[in-house]
Amino acid sequence: MLNFLPFFKNASEESTLALAGVMQAADLVRQLARNGKMDTPVFQTSIGSLLKLEADSTADVYGGLAGVETGLNTLLLYLNNTQQRDMEVMRYTLGVIILEKRLSRREDLLDAIGIGVEQAIYQTEVFGSPTHANVLAKLAEIYSQTLGTFNYRIHVHGNPNYLQSTDNANKIRALLLAGVRSAMLWRQKGGGRLQFLFHRRTIVSQAEAYLHQLK
Repeated sequence: MLNFLPFFKNASEESTLALAGVMQAADLVRQLARNGKMDTPVFQTSIGSLLKLEADSTADVYGGLAGVETGLNTLLLYLNNTQQRDMEVMRYTLGVIILEKRLSRREDLLDAIGIGVEQAIYQTEVFGSPTHANVLAKLAEIYSQTLGTFNYRIHVHGNPNYLQSTDNANKIRALLLAGVRSAMLWRQKGGGRLQFLFHRRTIVSQAEAYLHQLK
């Protein structure tokens, strides 16, 4: 089986970053579905994280702490502020985590994703950008042919005019695939439902500490 996700030391210390990566992808899906646009640099980072097969740390997967700043802020908003948090983002986040758990039992699909991601990396080198339309189309195809075969589906809600766009649909599927990649990394670091129940304060403390480093 081709493992396209590196495993790092100090797992418990880095799970918060991986979870922020999941929520960052989910927030971008929300932005695009509702508004037809999203934060372009953050989008590039999330897609780039999917294509980075070798990294020295979890932060390096996202190009450094700054690359997952949006996700850290989204994570804090959910854990700290029940009134302002966007439940649509949380729904996508939980959906991605469910898909990743089911994917983890399917070595054939993991192999297919690994091969597809390597092809997307080659396309990135050819076209010069991880967010080139052809690269995004490839990533969307990977999602549809693997995660899209499960009975469980993530239903994205938003403006029909935006959702009917082929380009936007490809971006959304690519982001969901990137979210699954982060969810797998989160699980490798010890992430799970019990973490939400018993370690929320620790997650908040870690997220705040990471954001403090960015000031």
